Amino acid sequence: MTDNDFQKGILVKQYRISIFKEVFRKSIHLCSAFVPTLLSVAYKPVLFLLLAALVLYSFTEFIRLKGINVPVVSKITSIAARETEGNANGT
Repeated sequence: MTDNDFQKGILVKQYRISIFKEVFRKSIHLCSAFVPTLLSVAYKPVLFLLLAALVLYSFTEFIRLKGINVPVVSKITSIAARETEGNANGT
């Protein structure tokens, strides 16, 4: 394997990771697009779940900023974060 092949392999892997991140981010946004429709079907349960998600995420972000790692939420945040968004991986 030449250096050129090695560099090409690294670039391909970086490209795949960036595509995965964007698809993951878009899936999060797509889920939020369904909220208005779901509200028309089951208003109170959806409102309760949105409020619970808001409280849970706010709490986990608060403790993450204090340096405490919350495994599932920290992993989702680090996967979805772009490099330009800084401090998303808890470092």
